Amino acid sequence: MTDPIVRAAAEHDLPEVLNLYRHLHPHDPQLETAAAERVWSTLLTSGFMTMIVAQAAELLVSSCTLAIVPTCLAAADHMG
Repeated sequence: MTDPIVRAAAEHDLPEVLNLYRHLHPHDPQLETAAAERVWSTLLTSGFMTMIVAQAAELLVSSCTLAIVPTCLAAADHMG
């Protein structure tokens, strides 16, 4: 078995991420391509979020969204 590679998601990962999500949530409505591309671009360029994917045998097998949440709590220190 090949060890998975965990890395930051890239723009070219969108189709595989959508395939993974369809597998995990088969009853959810599918996003139109333009809407998915807009959201994906926003996620990838956000200064507050990082999309992480795990790739095994050339397939994306997992994703994770890491977020830094600005707050007025805890002396305005970031929570994440």
